[in-house]
Amino acid sequence: MKTKAMMLLVAVATILTLALPASFASAATETKTITITEAQINASYWVTNPVRRSISNVHVTIEDGDVSIAATVTLPHKEAIATVSVWVPKIVAGNVYWVLKSATHDGQPVSNAVRYEINTAFFRIRDFVRDSLRREFKYGPYKVTAVNLTSGLMTIDVTLYRRTPATTSTK
Repeated sequence: MKTKAMMLLVAVATILTLALPASFASAATETKTITITEAQINASYWVTNPVRRSISNVHVTIEDGDVSIAATVTLPHKEAIATVSVWVPKIVAGNVYWVLKSATHDGQPVSNAVRYEINTAFFRIRDFVRDSLRREFKYGPYKVTAVNLTSGLMTIDVTLYRRTPATTSTK
């Protein structure tokens, strides 16, 4: 039994070692910035066609330090309510995640059921940013180092890691 566990541990360690770049010393780094506009987000498929039928009339506004999303939420057997949710970016291990800061209706916090609908529907902010980064930097691993939000613009600083070929000397 111990032999099988040890073999599994060695196999996992080997896979992880092969998955890592040969060495960080042989990886060239480059810093780039990508800009995403409010208009690009509002024209995207996930805004014009929300993933949940309970969400409609979606409009995204990029403000200083956060993103607000105005939307109408209609729960089963309830009246539609206009909501505003505020999201802030969080960088974890080189990826951008979005944290729901607040969700309100007429200035008052929404119920947990409405908050759940908002939270599950708008994880798409993350998808849009991730897909934009993948389109821009499709040829190499990258790490997000900063997200800056100003009125109407989102700028994302990225460090690209490109492997350089090993140099050999022929003397």
